[in-house]
Amino acid sequence: MRVKSYPLRRRLILSLIFTLSIILGVVGLLANHVSEHEADEIFSARLATSARILEVFLARQLEKSTLSQPIVIALPQELEFANEDIKTVSGHPYESKLAFQVWSSEGRLLARSASAPNEMIGPKQPGFHEVVSASALWHAFVLKSDEIWITVAERHDVRAEMADEISFSILAPLVIGGILLIIIMNLIILRSLKPLSTLSADISSRDPVSLEPITLRDAPTELEPVVTELNHLLTRVHEAFSREQRFIDSAAHELRTPIAAVQLHIQNALSAQDLDSQRSSTESALVAARRATKLADQLLFYSRITASAGMEQRESVSLYDVVMNVREMMAPILGERHQSIEISCDTSDKILADSEKAERLIRNLIENASQYGESPGIIGCRVMQKKDEMLLVVENDGVPIPDQEKQRVFIPYYRILGTGSSGSGLGLAIVEEIVRQCGGRIRVEDKSPNNGARFVLTFPLV
Repeated sequence: MRVKSYPLRRRLILSLIFTLSIILGVVGLLANHVSEHEADEIFSARLATSARILEVFLARQLEKSTLSQPIVIALPQELEFANEDIKTVSGHPYESKLAFQVWSSEGRLLARSASAPNEMIGPKQPGFHEVVSASALWHAFVLKSDEIWITVAERHDVRAEMADEISFSILAPLVIGGILLIIIMNLIILRSLKPLSTLSADISSRDPVSLEPITLRDAPTELEPVVTELNHLLTRVHEAFSREQRFIDSAAHELRTPIAAVQLHIQNALSAQDLDSQRSSTESALVAARRATKLADQLLFYSRITASAGMEQRESVSLYDVVMNVREMMAPILGERHQSIEISCDTSDKILADSEKAERLIRNLIENASQYGESPGIIGCRVMQKKDEMLLVVENDGVPIPDQEKQRVFIPYYRILGTGSSGSGLGLAIVEEIVRQCGGRIRVEDKSPNNGARFVLTFPLV
């Protein structure tokens, strides 16, 4: 199945753009809302102030006047036709968007600005109003002074324009800063991800058979675990290749002797002159074949457990139950050697292990004790608990293992010289590997001064 990939830099930049867009959008909406609110307050206060000024300086005089036509206060000509919102010596073009009206109680228009229509902008009701007059939306303030109504109004687009400009003045630096931030972050990300490109180029340019550790100069701290784990992987691959090569070499070397013995005994059987010689050669060939079979079994099992370290299915295992099963299984072999197993156990606790490996571990220990123990003889097997650990002790009587050989017996294919053993040299190596995978320890010592051997295995409890 193909794993979907994506460019990390593009995802980071798009995420940054998306986040900034949301932030700037929210900031823009808030800025526009605040700007409109503040502009509304400022302009509303100005409308009220303008109405009161008109009341003081104009309205009361107009109330007693006998004008037949309303007074129209015109703007300077250059302001009426100005296209830009630029103040001049005559005033500001925005004045054309401001209007006022003075009405009598009888509904007669007494005065108005040139920008105000002839009909009343606001209703005859004191206070602030929003009205539509002359196809435009006006914000109006109506003031009643005795029998005079004063209306001061301002077009809505003045406030909207001010709010928009305030919002723009707030957002523009943020947008420009955001764009610069995206550009700078893109360059920073590009530079920061350069070690990844270097690592990729280093891996792609390596010799396929090279398992040397990867080295990166100026690698970021976040990339160090990746490089470390890659180097660990290369180390494990190297160990696996070495283990496989050693297995092949050792298997070829170890199997050569029993196979050659089988061939030799078969040839002797074929050339035998009498039935007894033929039978003797055939039995010898059978013994050599059994040795080859056992050796192949040990080789395959050792290769399998070393290759599957950490991947086995572990469960709670009772060492006592396993010992009992192995004793029953090996009873015929031990009977031929006139040997027996004495088992003792003072705990019902269990260890965490693979059941098949636990059985092979105990079987190899008992086979080793049987092979190097006295015949007839007794093999001792004890299961006991010590603090938070489980102990398994297997011991026999016989020639003790020399002190200088006590650690070498766990080396694969190693056999002590002078013992005349026909073993594979893998039994104890398999035991040590299983103990290590279970998180335990193993040591070998004399059963008693100048007598026998004792293997002490320590396991953590479940």
